[in-house]
Amino acid sequence: VAPMQGIHEALNAIAQGVAWHAAKARILANPAQPLRSAALPKTLAAIDEAAGKAHLVKAGISVPPGKTVSSAGAADAAVEIGFPVVIKMMGPKLAHKTEAGAVVLNIESAEQVKGAIKDMQEAVARHNAQAVTDDFLIEAMAPPPLAELIVGLRRDAQFGAALTLGSGGILVELVGDAKTVLLPASREDIKQALRSLRVARLLNGFRGAPKADLDVIAHCLEALCAYFLEHTDDAVEMEINPLFVYENDVLAVDALIHVKQDP
Repeated sequence: VAPMQGIHEALNAIAQGVAWHAAKARILANPAQPLRSAALPKTLAAIDEAAGKAHLVKAGISVPPGKTVSSAGAADAAVEIGFPVVIKMMGPKLAHKTEAGAVVLNIESAEQVKGAIKDMQEAVARHNAQAVTDDFLIEAMAPPPLAELIVGLRRDAQFGAALTLGSGGILVELVGDAKTVLLPASREDIKQALRSLRVARLLNGFRGAPKADLDVIAHCLEALCAYFLEHTDDAVEMEINPLFVYENDVLAVDALIHVKQDP
């Protein structure tokens, strides 16, 4: 008999016991692959967002249509992509663009493109003069999603490769809603992790909104995990925040990827 110190602890213990038995049955029915150990490089280097999203496309994750240009070609690129667009300055010191003022949304015309770039250059210079570059990513504005996720893939020295899922966008720091799954993971493991999140209420059609297809989301994430495990040198750490979730698709709006840095 296990003594319990309160109804809260007792209910938590019962819930964990039920979850353990369900997981045991699921694993016995579909035996899991061996976990992957991690050989961590000593130094990592972040690649720019455009290069990072190229990795995501190879992994089967959709990204907004976009082009990388200098300031001189930004207006023409925006016209070619089609308004409204997003403009992002890229550079080695701009891993967190929003904080630096390196992102402008909902640009509606070529004239606005020029003004937005001027304002962005001034904002980034105030944040860190050494961070200013003339490299820009012009992308189509993504339609509003049903929900936003944060997706993280990394190699831990103790636990090996792992996938972390959570509420994305501004909710990352506000609600602390996250679940970690060791890799390789099955599609069902990923679905179980998604169901455990608070954001699952949005995925399930909150207040009459459409429901997201969890099978589609899990399939996309399973493919991303497989790519991550196969490309040890090309993608040592990956973070997508936010990953926009729609009824039958996902879209990586922002991505930060670290690769192994040569000594």
